[in-house]
Amino acid sequence: MKKQQSTFIFILTFFCIFCIGCEAVATLFHGEKPEPPAVTFIVTFNANGATGGEPPKMETVEEGKELQIPGSGGLIKDGFRCVGWCESADGTSVTYFFGNSVTVTRDMIFYARWIGNATPSYTITFNPNGATGGTAPALQTLYEGMIIEMPNQGTYVNSGKTFIGWNTEPNGSGRHYNAGSFYTVNGSITLYAQWEVIAAGSLSVTFNSNGGSNVPTQYVLPNGTANRPADPILAGFVFDNWYSDSGFYTIFNFSTPITRNITLYAKWKYPEGILILDVNEVYSYLETQTGGDSADNPISLSLRINLGNMANTNSGWGRLMTAIGEADKYVELDLSACSMNGTEFSPSYFNNGEKIISIVVPSTVTEIGRYAFQSCTNLTMINLPTGLTSIGYAAFISCKSITSVTIPNSVTSIGEHAFSGCTSLTGITIPNSVTSIRFATFSYCTSLTSVIIGNSVTSIEREVFYNCTSLTSVTIPDSVTSIGENPFISCTSQTEIKVDANNTAYSSQDGILYNKNKTLLLTYPAGKTDSTFNIPNSVTSIGYAAFSSCKSVTSVTIPNSVTSIGERAFAGCTSLTSVNIPNSVASIESNTFARTSITSITIPASVTSIEGYAFSECTNLASVTFVAGSNITDDDFGNNAFPGGDTLKTAYSTGKAGTYTREENGSTWTKP
Repeated sequence: MKKQQSTFIFILTFFCIFCIGCEAVATLFHGEKPEPPAVTFIVTFNANGATGGEPPKMETVEEGKELQIPGSGGLIKDGFRCVGWCESADGTSVTYFFGNSVTVTRDMIFYARWIGNATPSYTITFNPNGATGGTAPALQTLYEGMIIEMPNQGTYVNSGKTFIGWNTEPNGSGRHYNAGSFYTVNGSITLYAQWEVIAAGSLSVTFNSNGGSNVPTQYVLPNGTANRPADPILAGFVFDNWYSDSGFYTIFNFSTPITRNITLYAKWKYPEGILILDVNEVYSYLETQTGGDSADNPISLSLRINLGNMANTNSGWGRLMTAIGEADKYVELDLSACSMNGTEFSPSYFNNGEKIISIVVPSTVTEIGRYAFQSCTNLTMINLPTGLTSIGYAAFISCKSITSVTIPNSVTSIGEHAFSGCTSLTGITIPNSVTSIRFATFSYCTSLTSVIIGNSVTSIEREVFYNCTSLTSVTIPDSVTSIGENPFISCTSQTEIKVDANNTAYSSQDGILYNKNKTLLLTYPAGKTDSTFNIPNSVTSIGYAAFSSCKSVTSVTIPNSVTSIGERAFAGCTSLTSVNIPNSVASIESNTFARTSITSITIPASVTSIEGYAFSECTNLASVTFVAGSNITDDDFGNNAFPGGDTLKTAYSTGKAGTYTREENGSTWTKP
């Protein structure tokens, strides 16, 4: 039965396609195809300094529709009258009178046009100058200094002729004004309609200025050419060119013979570097700019908008980043004039962060939040405000293109991992306002060569500069009283660590970092080229990872004064072939000698525990001697402490003191 139903449906569908077409079949089965959503724009009205009343409400208008300019909404301003609306707050663009219409092709902001009560008023008289019918354009009361758009001919007609503009003289010998051109009012004036005979058989070339000033239609005989008109004007935009299609794909060549009636379309672009006041204009601004196709030629984008709640995709911030992504442009972002909710710059919504090449943070920001810029892999520069007090955990983590950061003197706190992985960062200055450099703050900054630590820093935590492989020297100021476990692990180019002579807690000798009385050796710089080193007799402790990744040292002598050797103390010293463990050491910590080239080692009787992986990956280690009296229990003999897994641990559990050997690269230890 199911097979019969399927066959019937197939036959019915084929019949419908054959008889009424695919689209009709789709409608039959699925209903009418929905219309695509209309493109809409936002039109807002700004009171522009009014002392009373409310401006008209914001309107949403479909693209290409006309908006009737509303009244003033009851706005008042002492000593002024509102006579219309203007797209510039200072009145230097055209005034739109109440009741006029404007075609909406973009987001628009209208500012109330205020005229002082004492400003002189004038009139413009429009003379038909031979028209055979119709009426003049509507008269308006005009005021000194006002900019108006010249109207078309109203309803005037002149049989066999076309209207080409207005002139101060009837015969056209005076000053000419095209319909749509701008006129600055400076007195009363009479203008005369100008008419041009249309030759029989002429073809029309119509100019669609897309919201700009009017450009008269031209009439051309077949195979003749149109004259390039003067560029139209549109407040806040720069004229780009005339295109032969409304999609702006093909620039029209005015030497092209005219063979049919055509319409040409004006394309507008924003002036480069203007201040964007509406987030809805970001996409169209980026679309009209040249460049932005790669990180090497970004577009400058300056805004004065409300970023709102930066965690909300519909906020000003979210819409900004969406517009940048949709335009697919790389930008230099200036947010210094922007407002936002609160004072913490913490954009949890940061899609398209790779498009940001540089950024100026809003001037009101006092905190940079956790992971704020983690997705900004192409960010090369950031300008932080002078009132900033805190840089959060991992704020700039993995910003691999950033080359420099100026931390303001107002900053008191820098979080852990704040600049970790900024592999292009070459220099950093810690301001005097900061007291602590936190764990791994600059780890993996592999291009970092210059570090200046402020005189108010009291604490440098562990691994702050981990794997900063280009860092050669650092000076510890006298203010530092606490240094964590080796802040300079794997700084393989570092040859010295300097300490201010007035520091009461730490000292430096031959570029090696000690505590003040040299009982603790904190860091032996990994870039030192000496092949041998004798640890001073004053030293009682070798710190965590103190010699880690020292590639040149082949032999280290440890005095009997040393009682403690920290974890990873010699890890990664790949040239180290000779080292002694004095009879004063009780424990060999995890990874203490991992990845070294030692061939033999003697474990003194003082050692009571060997932690796991203590000698891991020591592939050349062939002989281990446990001195007589050694009695390390199974519980204190860590797993995988030596190469070969736990075979040495197993052999020692029965053989105890003595020498154990293994063949080259062998996994089995035996006691001869």
